[in-house]
Amino acid sequence: MRLSLLVSLVISLTALAHPSIAKPSKTLRFWDQKTTKLAAVQQIAWNNSPLSLSLRGRLDQHFTYLCPPNGTTPKMTATLWDMDERDAEETLQYLRSQALLLSGVSLADETQTYRLHDLFHDLARNLLTTPQKPKRQGDLVGLGIKLENAHTQLVERYQQQTENNLWHTLPDDGYIHQHLVWHLEKAGKVEEIHQLLREESASGNNGWYEVRERFGQIAGYLTDVASALELAETDWEKKNISQVVGLQCRYVLIIASLNSLAANIPTELIVVLVKNKFWYPEQGLAYALQKQDLESKANSLIALADYLPEALKQQALQKALEAARQIQDGRYRAEILSALAAKFSENLYPEALEAARQIQNEKYRLQVLSVLSTVILIKRPLNKIFSQWQEILKLLYTLKRKDFYQEMLNLVSVLFKLGGKEALTELETAIQDVGRWWR
Repeated sequence: MRLSLLVSLVISLTALAHPSIAKPSKTLRFWDQKTTKLAAVQQIAWNNSPLSLSLRGRLDQHFTYLCPPNGTTPKMTATLWDMDERDAEETLQYLRSQALLLSGVSLADETQTYRLHDLFHDLARNLLTTPQKPKRQGDLVGLGIKLENAHTQLVERYQQQTENNLWHTLPDDGYIHQHLVWHLEKAGKVEEIHQLLREESASGNNGWYEVRERFGQIAGYLTDVASALELAETDWEKKNISQVVGLQCRYVLIIASLNSLAANIPTELIVVLVKNKFWYPEQGLAYALQKQDLESKANSLIALADYLPEALKQQALQKALEAARQIQDGRYRAEILSALAAKFSENLYPEALEAARQIQNEKYRLQVLSVLSTVILIKRPLNKIFSQWQEILKLLYTLKRKDFYQEMLNLVSVLFKLGGKEALTELETAIQDVGRWWR
């Protein structure tokens, strides 16, 4: 059983590492001959090991340590395999049809991504670093490539696509802008990271920020800055202290400047820019997320949610809920949770309910519970509704009659779900009776 699994993995990995044999060929038909499985595995792995340094990097660059969790795009694959983008896409589709690749998360522009199964990922990385000459008979033949060298090859291949070796001029392939700093670090090119963050565009602005902001990747840019700051501080005793302090001040100033920039953009403007397609949805979301004031951040995310693709919308609402939970003022937390209730999906209900229960002021707590019950609770089973209704009922004890009437208006749908017309009729009768008894 283990041997069969190993055979399957290696055949798959061989196809992935060398796209020229990804489709059925004489190499794979070799499998049909009367050769032992182990010999076939060794023969396929050896015969199809890339001979050139360029091809040797493919196994690692695309399908192992370098592969992002959400997968690769045809554009990225074309760069890694040094082939036409259309051919790269066809190869990826074929491998997916053979269950050698899994479908990844689609990008905002609906570009399909592909990812490698965890088992393939681990074995491919082992094959990458395993020596070309096995120590023992029967061991797999590897490519004998160091991870740092593989990262270096990838970085150099991408650098060929830049203008005047300026990284901010890289064309977008849905991958490299989000991972360039990581690749540079793994390639041992730390100084190039610091230089990257100093690049200026033709307009005189910070080049790397300008391009990442255009792609709605401000959060990713801040991650790059934080990584550069951490790298500058690593082993600082062995470095020029004045240079370390200078880099520290530079990067902290960048972060502070972006915090100020996000705070100065009104929510209404962010929404209008996204709604009218002057900004990408990711761009508007990035600015909303960058706001430091929790109430402003939550309100921006809620207002923006209606103009975002579904995946980004759910992310925005989740982040708005997280911001709401951090707000200590009961009134403001209640207002935000009430606004959220009409927009978020049921899976966020338990977290919102917990946030509402933590509000100390009974009036504001009741306000949120009533809204949550009206919007979400009526979709739940009867036993769940009744349990929540009892919790609300205890808070209704604390109200004056005028406020009780107002809350009951908000809870009509819940009451109808619980007891139908009879319950509403009984409520009407109770209001008339009590109103006659205590004027």
